[in-house]
Formats: sequence, C-alpha cells, structure tokens
Amino acid sequence: MADTPPADLSKRSRLLPSSWAGRIGLFCIVWGLAMTTYSILNARWSEPPPNRPIQAAVANDYVTSDTCRSCHPGNYASWHASYHRTMTQVAHPENFAADMDGLELSYDNIDYRVKREAKAYFVYTKPKGAPESDYGKPLEIVLLTGSHNLQIYWTETDDKREGRTMGQFPFGYIIAEKKWAPVQHTFLIPPGPELVYSKGDWNDGCINCHTTQGRARPGGDGKFDSKVGEFGISCEACHSGGREHVEINRNPLRRWMLHLTGGQDKTIANPGRMNGQAAS
Repeated sequence: MADTPPADLSKRSRLLPSSWAGRIGLFCIVWGLAMTTYSILNARWSEPPPNRPIQAAVANDYVTSDTCRSCHPGNYASWHASYHRTMTQVAHPENFAADMDGLELSYDNIDYRVKREAKAYFVYTKPKGAPESDYGKPLEIVLLTGSHNLQIYWTETDDKREGRTMGQFPFGYIIAEKKWAPVQHTFLIPPGPELVYSKGDWNDGCINCHTTQGRARPGGDGKFDSKVGEFGISCEACHSGGREHVEINRNPLRRWMLHLTGGQDKTIANPGRMNGQAAS
C-alpha cells in the first residue's frame, strides 16, 4: 500500500505546475502582474512635474546629443564638459552655483527668502519690513540660466493656469566674485528698479539662444506652453538637425568614400567649413 504524501506537499503540488515550463510561465505571469501594479501605483501617487518648459521630441530632423554620442564620442565628451551644455539647466541642487538655503535679500521694497525643501529651492516673498507671517505662497525655482560668469534663476508662476510660463527671481549670482546682485545691475542698461526680465520673457526671449530648438508656443494672455529639443546649447544648435545625417551614414561604404575622397557631408552643417558670417 502506497504511503500517503504529507498534506502540505499535496497542497503545494496542486498549486504549482508539474513541469518546469509551466513553473517558468507562472513566474512570468506573477512578475508581470507585480510590475503592472507597481507602475499603476507609482503613476497615481507620483508628484506632477513642476510648472516649467519641458524637453520634448518633435517630428522633424532633431535627434539630440545622445544620438550623436554613439559615433562622435570625443566630440560629445568635449561638448559635455563645456559651458554650452550648462547654459540652461533644469534646477536640481547640484546644478546651482551657490547654496541658496536660508538666503534673505531685499529689492524694490520686497523681502525675499529662499529655502531648500528636499531636492528643490523655494522663494518666499513679503512686503519689505512686514512681519514673518506675511510671507506668501512659495514658488519653486525650476530653471537655471548660466554657469560660467553669472547664474540667473527662473521660478514657476503662482497660477497653474499660466502653463509653462516662467517668472524671475530678481537676483543673479556672480560666480567669480561669489556675490549676489540684482539682475538689473548685471546688464548694461539704464539704472532703475525695473526687472530686466518680467514674467514670460524667458519663454519668448532667452529660449531662442540658450536652448536647442526652443519653441515658445504662446497661448495668448501671456501664457506659454514652451518646449525645447534640448536644454542648453547642444550639438544641433550649431550643426542643425541630424536625422538625415544619422540615417544616411548608417551605410559604412558611404562613410569610407567620404573618408577617402575628403568630400563634404552635406547632410550636416559644419561651421568650420563656412565663412564667418554663415558660421555665426
């Protein structure tokens, strides 16, 4: 008479497939369900992105510097170490030229206080000399311009309906002197308390030269939904869109013929082969 298998082993055998193929299939199903659940929960409870311009792919010939890197690693490394790359940066604490936590400044009858909370800096304002309780709703610093001589700070606006419109923190940090100064005092303009840049000026001004393929995307009433191909001044800011260049040079014979003949590759702009006016 055969021995009766233990109860727990009998239950286990009913739950698990008998073959290894079946067990692997069951594992894949369980893993897939776990990852799907995690993705749903993470999407539901993650914080929304800050109110700022975003990097977004566009349906044209721009491919971003990451694509250029695969064939031009030396050029990429040189550019990546340059101030061109850091001309415009998303605001993370490691990208700030100075620690702003606890900074207190006054300008044009307004008191400014900056606090770091987790991985972001927030600007609080109140009328000059007013009690501490008068500090209003904080605005996050979400974008930075400059990293060599002067760094300027851009905030989200206090109205989410204004889309990706930028406001300005009125002080810039002079890097060599390690001091703060009103942005108004860092430009050659007539003296006065007026801001050099007011709300929205980044979106239809700075974006044109300090990003790659910036699109202001005005929506009326001073609102913007600005997007860029890349933050900072990247490869395609000087060499133009590289999609055709990438696709046609997948052919090694074409690359070898250009190398042998010293011919120009007309699928990409090369400022080194242009006269000064065209290169600029």
